[in-house]
Amino acid sequence: MNNPSYLDAVKRLNEHSIPYEVLHTGDDSLLLVIQHGGRILGPFASRQSSGMLWMNRAWASPDDWNTLMKDGYWNLGGERLWIAPELQYHVEERTKPSETYRLPASIDPGDYLLTRVDAHTAQLSADVVLKANNFKDGTQHLSVRRTVRAIPNPLRTLHTCSELMNGIDYFGYSHTVDLSMAKSSPIPSETWVIMQVPQEGTAIIPAKNNCQIGWYYRPDEKNLINSYPSAITAKMTNGHLFKIGFHAASWMGRSAYVRQLDDKRWSLMIRSNFSNPSSYYLEEPFTSPGETGYAFHLYNSAKSEERFGEIESQGLSIGGLSGKTHSTDEMATWYFCGDTQRLRSIAHVLLSVHTDDLQKLWP
Repeated sequence: MNNPSYLDAVKRLNEHSIPYEVLHTGDDSLLLVIQHGGRILGPFASRQSSGMLWMNRAWASPDDWNTLMKDGYWNLGGERLWIAPELQYHVEERTKPSETYRLPASIDPGDYLLTRVDAHTAQLSADVVLKANNFKDGTQHLSVRRTVRAIPNPLRTLHTCSELMNGIDYFGYSHTVDLSMAKSSPIPSETWVIMQVPQEGTAIIPAKNNCQIGWYYRPDEKNLINSYPSAITAKMTNGHLFKIGFHAASWMGRSAYVRQLDDKRWSLMIRSNFSNPSSYYLEEPFTSPGETGYAFHLYNSAKSEERFGEIESQGLSIGGLSGKTHSTDEMATWYFCGDTQRLRSIAHVLLSVHTDDLQKLWP
């Protein structure tokens, strides 16, 4: 099933008087930044196109969208910001994570203010009040400022740019999150930026075979996650639940997701952000108390009606042992669309994954 289109999204937003901003991200593509839930939708190659990020199919139906909004359902799709650790803010009792999971309304949909900064930039801001569980007790008061901006092609100054980009479309944006608290707090917090991607693609993580992985949900099939000399891959296939974390000491800050668009064209998405193993990455696998340090996660939904995977980037910690009251995390996202041979060359340049490995993992 195809993703809803840009026009579908704009119709639903206008019908419900939800504020939004449109950014142009390269090669005439469009990015939607919406106030409700603080979502980033797209990029859309045209007004008639579906987005590169997954969107709930309710966007294509006025009746389904009305029901979704009435029920207050969080899963709109696109890219979103939540606040971690999940076990501290989202789970009331660690030993019963599924039964006591409660998404705080101050995180999603939140109470965002959306403003236009300039022709290429939009900003979302909100104050967040959260109750802490499991790790610490108490109430946390945070301020969030998010800046979404169109960014240029990262290959543009290479001598080989013209050759690499021959027949390739590009669009890209950055998502910068400023997280702060008024005064130091024993309760730790960190940003948690989550991209929802359509399934039937493959995530590529530049990492060695001995990279430490944290298992949240183990896949029920052995061939979904594979190791190569210069990368680990995960197939986002419908019907197979998994979630894994990559330790900051081994994960170098870039990841990719490749997916076939039609008979001739593929998309290569590359996400880049700073990974600092000296920071306190606080997420823990549900059954492994004290096992921390995971700066990057992959999640795959098993629900047949919600065919999405998630690419999740953790931010730098504030509060707690960090002693900090402010963090800034910037995630850059680059999309390239075209034939597989040229996209493999681009992946080799930006990911430093061996060409032999790329040939094996990506037909």
